[in-house]
Amino acid sequence: YKIEPLLRFIEEEEAEMKEKLKWGYNTAYMLTGQLNEHPRAAINFVKEERKDYTKFYEEVI
Repeated sequence: YKIEPLLRFIEEEEAEMKEKLKWGYNTAYMLTGQLNEHPRAAINFVKEERKDYTKFYEEVI
């Protein structure tokens, strides 16, 4: 299935709620884990305080 619509939802809705509540898992780490990739891309994503999960996904696939 296509994951991009879900990632766009996370970018637009879930990220703001997560910031307010300080709750939930890290989407970037989840994506690298699902793709069986080393988490260095997720580490950099978090360090740069990025929120563009769709673009990140396209970078790691």
